[in-house]
Amino acid sequence: MVHSITLNGDVRSFEMAGVGQIQERILEVDHDALRLCYSAISTPANIEHHLATICIVPNGDSCTLQWSTEISPDQYIETVRGGMQLSIEGLRKVLRLN
Repeated sequence: MVHSITLNGDVRSFEMAGVGQIQERILEVDHDALRLCYSAISTPANIEHHLATICIVPNGDSCTLQWSTEISPDQYIETVRGGMQLSIEGLRKVLRLN
């Protein structure tokens, strides 16, 4: 779980429970395409490569969230997948409140 995020230029920083302090560089924000791309630049783990893309795909009166991530080494795949799933659950809770 993430309680707060700070944004300094194109770098967002936050602490994720069970993971630690993370910094990510925002690479692309495309409002027309409803797409955000970012890359982890500082993590407690020895990640060699990280690139994530979040897209919102409209579907009539609803939408679909597509979130993909490239990461290496492969040993971090499950950790990142778990973090993404927790984040999606958090978004669902926030959206149900509104």
